[in-house]
Amino acid sequence: SQPRTINNVVCWDGIEVDITKQKLIEDELIRARDKAEKNEIQLNAILEKSPTGFAINKISTGEVTYVNKAFADAYHIPIELCTNVSTFFEYVYGDQMEMANKILDDINSNDPERMKWEVVPITEKKTKEIFYVTASNMMLRKLDLMISTVTDITSQVRNEGELKKAKEKAEESGEKFRKLSANVPDLIFQFTRRPDGSYYVPIASDGIKNVFGCSPEDVLDSFEPIAKVIHPEDADRVISDIEYSATHLAYFTSEFRVQIPGREIQWIYSRSTPEKLDDGSITWYGFNVNITQRKKIEDELIKAKEKAEESDRLKSAFLANMSHEIRTPMNGILGFTNLLLQPDLSGEEQEKYIDIIKKSGDRMLTTVNDIIDISRIEAGLEELNASEININEQMNYLYSFFKPEAEKKGIKLVYKNELAEKEHGIVTDPDKFNSILTNLIKNAIKYTEKGVVEFGYALINKDQTQELKFYIKDTGIGIPKNRQKAIFDRFVQADIEDIQAKQGSGLGLAISKAYAEMMGGNIWVDSKEGKGSTFYFSIKQMPVSKAKPSIIDNQIKEEENLREKLNILVVEDDETSQQFISLVLEKLANKIIMVQSGLEAVEISKKDTEIHLILMDIQLPGMNGYEATKEIRKFNKEVIIIAQTAYALAGDKEKAIEAGCNDYITKPINQEELVYLIKKYWEK
Repeated sequence: SQPRTINNVVCWDGIEVDITKQKLIEDELIRARDKAEKNEIQLNAILEKSPTGFAINKISTGEVTYVNKAFADAYHIPIELCTNVSTFFEYVYGDQMEMANKILDDINSNDPERMKWEVVPITEKKTKEIFYVTASNMMLRKLDLMISTVTDITSQVRNEGELKKAKEKAEESGEKFRKLSANVPDLIFQFTRRPDGSYYVPIASDGIKNVFGCSPEDVLDSFEPIAKVIHPEDADRVISDIEYSATHLAYFTSEFRVQIPGREIQWIYSRSTPEKLDDGSITWYGFNVNITQRKKIEDELIKAKEKAEESDRLKSAFLANMSHEIRTPMNGILGFTNLLLQPDLSGEEQEKYIDIIKKSGDRMLTTVNDIIDISRIEAGLEELNASEININEQMNYLYSFFKPEAEKKGIKLVYKNELAEKEHGIVTDPDKFNSILTNLIKNAIKYTEKGVVEFGYALINKDQTQELKFYIKDTGIGIPKNRQKAIFDRFVQADIEDIQAKQGSGLGLAISKAYAEMMGGNIWVDSKEGKGSTFYFSIKQMPVSKAKPSIIDNQIKEEENLREKLNILVVEDDETSQQFISLVLEKLANKIIMVQSGLEAVEISKKDTEIHLILMDIQLPGMNGYEATKEIRKFNKEVIIIAQTAYALAGDKEKAIEAGCNDYITKPINQEELVYLIKKYWEK
């Protein structure tokens, strides 16, 4: 109002307005402002204490108008470096510009999906360690603002348990889970037991088709498609393991078989972690892996281990048997040699002792030869030396050879020839053929106490080729059915019960089997325990072009003029061997020179140019036979050098030839073979 004076009276002219509503509005505004200030204080307090980092910046200038400590901590930088977007990016991503550019592109795209990053790896400036953040941005362009949030998830990434939860969360995302697991052949699943006890599989990767032969949709409401393919012998155990896991909330691990129609039985390994849900359900998160191949490898390893243990056991038995097989004839040789030294022995006694010594020596030589043969077979050094032989002649010879031995035991020996005279020839390896037949006839007599041993053969036309099938039948002790395949394995004879085992190396049948297969045939047995056995073996006709003259069919007769021409140098350090070789060579050589070392052999060979043949021992003191041969070959290419050794192991012959020898002979030296070799080279 406005005052004025009328007739000395002060008057006010004015109006009165009701401002109650205005006052109420003002009060409301004051309260709203106070509340806003209070809320801002509370919000700031919340943001400052929040583990999530927040930052607000102006889009146009990049100026950061708000940032909390959690934001700076998440990026492992001082908060003062967060006042400007450019400064922030340069510090955090200075060494990772490719990532920085991608993030900026994502932000500028204004695409909400691109403005979220689940896992971002960042290299810390000082320690160079990698840490991880998850971040998102929201653009408020009308307000010229961008709101950013960030969380440090380094501990989660590094913690296996947190990773598993992240994986489970990814599985629950449906489409992402299917994309993630599409190329995984095994099964990733969530498997649930309802409160009523029924089971279903709410989540399963496509690997369920490989593991259980059904689709993810088939098991959404029912466990039946899985239950029906679990192997019946494993089903109860699997259910029991599931129940235990549910009761104790313990890891479920199990290996079981599945039998999907039309497929082979498969082995599955399953592992999962249980969790109890609010509604009382138990759910498992885990995976199933096909471990069939691993199981096969395990089975093979177990079999290999058992086989190795069996092999070790057999070898131990074999070594014990070899000790017996060598010591026994040695005992006969040494014992009866001492008896021969006794005075006043009758001629009959001397003859008897000499016969025992010879038989003991033959037995020991057979054992050593068996060991040498099997070593050459295993090394792949045995070769076929084919020639045409007369089968009937060979069979008749063996019949005559073994007949006295059979008659001595009271056994009847029978030989049956079913072929006409014109059919009795075959091209094969005579030595290996004789070895097989000799082994089988000898075994038949050895394991037969009474009755008959019969052997023979027949010609069989098979697949446009001719094949000879031989048989050796006896009425002996027979072989248990479970041993009939094993007897052709090495060392097995040493493992047979004492009632069946006889003297021998246990290698004869293994050698015979190898020889038969080398000659294109096979060997097998038909036997009944206590009634006898029939051994069969077959050999094929070899091409005639491979044949070479047989030593047996080309016996070499001595010639008187050979002695007048041949000068032989014998390199041998063993006195007994020197005496034996001298006796063998005295009818063949004009002059025999004896030396005991490789060095002497080289010196004599240089001085005496009339030496025609050198019989070179391999194991010599100082310079060995191989070295001596190489030295001699440097100045004499023509002299004949025949290596001789008592070792006779696989590869020795090849080694001797490589050193420069013409040929090779094993000890104890066979007189006929030595004469054959000398004349073979001297008469060329």
